[in-house]
Formats: sequence, C-alpha cells, structure tokens
Amino acid sequence: MWYCPSRADHISAARLRWFGNSVRMEHGRTPDIARLSTVPEKSRPGGRPPQRWNSDVLQDLQQADLPTSMHEPYCRVAWLVEVQGVQDHTP
Repeated sequence: MWYCPSRADHISAARLRWFGNSVRMEHGRTPDIARLSTVPEKSRPGGRPPQRWNSDVLQDLQQADLPTSMHEPYCRVAWLVEVQGVQDHTP
C-alpha cells in the first residue's frame, strides 16, 4: 500500500533534521547561538503562551519516542535514520 506522509510529519522531520545539524555545529556559529539563546519574558496580555522552536523540537522528539538528550544527534547516520522513520511512519 502506498503511503504519503502528512504535511505535519514532513515539517516535523525537517525540524528534527535541522536540530541534528545545529547540535553538531561548532560552538559559536549563529544557528548554535540562536538554538541556545532565550528570549526574556515580558508581561503580555493573557492568551495563548508563546510557542518557541525549542518547544516544537522537544514535542517532536517526544511524539517520535526519540531521546530528548542533546548528545543523540552527534551520530549523524543514526540520527538521519531515526528522522526518516518519523517521516515514513505509517498510520
């Protein structure tokens, strides 16, 4: 049976691939600095809490049953196999 991944699966896999790339980057590069930085919270009107990229990645890792450790993506080949499994999972 032919399966076409949903857009959400495709976006999640792309986000996890980029996460792996940014973890493996040398320290001090702009994506590494952006990944590790935080935005100071301001008082804002009530409503939905802000959604951050790091929160999305953590949610993707949990949904795919991948370890949330920052050391896992250092093995590039194993990480890409795991991420491909996220995109190719069948419903």
